[in-house]
Amino acid sequence: MSPLHNIFTANPPANEHEILLIEQTMAIHLPEEYKSVLKESNGFSFTNGVFIYGTEGFLD
Repeated sequence: MSPLHNIFTANPPANEHEILLIEQTMAIHLPEEYKSVLKESNGFSFTNGVFIYGTEGFLD
């Protein structure tokens, strides 16, 4: 993870395989907007404690 502007920490991007695995495992279609977020950062956390799940958070 890398801190950005001391506001949040971002994980490396998700790849197409990771996103497809989530959709297949959960039998869902993720919104395109969320897929775009995952392709930029596979989850991140804000300094105020808010956490946005990446692909690992779905299957844990």
